[in-house]
Amino acid sequence: MAQVAIDRQMTLVCWEHMYWWDGVERTHVFERNNEMAGYCGVQHALELMGQDGAFGPQKSAAVIGYGSVSRGALAALNGHGFRDITVYTRRPVDHISHRMLGIQYRRLLRNKAGSYDIQDESGCLIPFSAVLSKRDVIVNGTLQNPRHPDLFLSLDDIDRFHRPCLIVDVSCSKSMGFSFASPTSFEAPFMEFGNITYYAVDHTPSLLWDAASYEISQALVSFLPDLIAKNENQTIAQAKDIREGEILNPAIIDFQHRESSYPYIVQRISDQRDTSTNPDINRKGSLPRPH
Repeated sequence: MAQVAIDRQMTLVCWEHMYWWDGVERTHVFERNNEMAGYCGVQHALELMGQDGAFGPQKSAAVIGYGSVSRGALAALNGHGFRDITVYTRRPVDHISHRMLGIQYRRLLRNKAGSYDIQDESGCLIPFSAVLSKRDVIVNGTLQNPRHPDLFLSLDDIDRFHRPCLIVDVSCSKSMGFSFASPTSFEAPFMEFGNITYYAVDHTPSLLWDAASYEISQALVSFLPDLIAKNENQTIAQAKDIREGEILNPAIIDFQHRESSYPYIVQRISDQRDTSTNPDINRKGSLPRPH
């Protein structure tokens, strides 16, 4: 898409970077749609797996992040009867506003190796991967920075999971969050890595298409006059990644390995690890077998 915009000298306004600005706090323009992504992703994955929190064996859930995506996921988990839910966030717990009743909150601490630890009640640090391996359901709702992505689980951590675990990766950013992360599809929603069943379907709000259409329209309609008239406002100006073929967001140049000036020629292909070539991993796009 970036190459098409460069070649045709188009302007691209980035959905993810559209915020309401009040000078103090930023609120995402499509916050309600983001909540729907978390809500629909959890609901869809649980339905396909035939799992629930109120019925069947008791299950524990971990939610990584506490933005709008994670709040939507929490609404779905609560609605499905999950009672053992912990939110893990990089923010200090006492800085978290609008905490939900019945949810535990723990802070992620970055270690010198660049991964994360959790501090237990005795003050000891436990690798976050070890904590996650004890959970039945993991939801990733974090917003990644492509220049400095976070990694919560690597391929080496797969053997830690001695029992079945469902990962709902709402962020679904390739090789971010989990080294095996890769978007899946409605046709083939799952991949399997050892005891991990991995779900990363994109555009999950389309499952509730009528509600999603309403929420997106309500958020977008106020910007249409300015977009049509090509008037500037702070929200649109801050969200422009490419303007008439000129790249404004340096992250695009870094992540796509482009030259720094027009026509921004790609210098080399990213060497992101492709888990599909690893013979030790069982990737499967169909629904998992019943346990």
